[in-house]
Amino acid sequence: TATLRPARTSSRAAVSPAYIQVDGGVDSTNAASLVQAGATVLVAGVSVFGAADPGEAVGALRRAATRA
Repeated sequence: TATLRPARTSSRAAVSPAYIQVDGGVDSTNAASLVQAGATVLVAGVSVFGAADPGEAVGALRRAATRA
């Protein structure tokens, strides 16, 4: 999250519509903090496709991200 905040600040200062993507290690336990830090796109491959119930894993990620 430490590298996300400066990227988000720069994007806002430039009035840029840039997306800030995090790819790697994203799951429902850290999605909210990533969004709070400025991420606008979360890529969660292993946490979804490695889950026993991928649909529930996506739901958990969405719930966590929208709590941010």
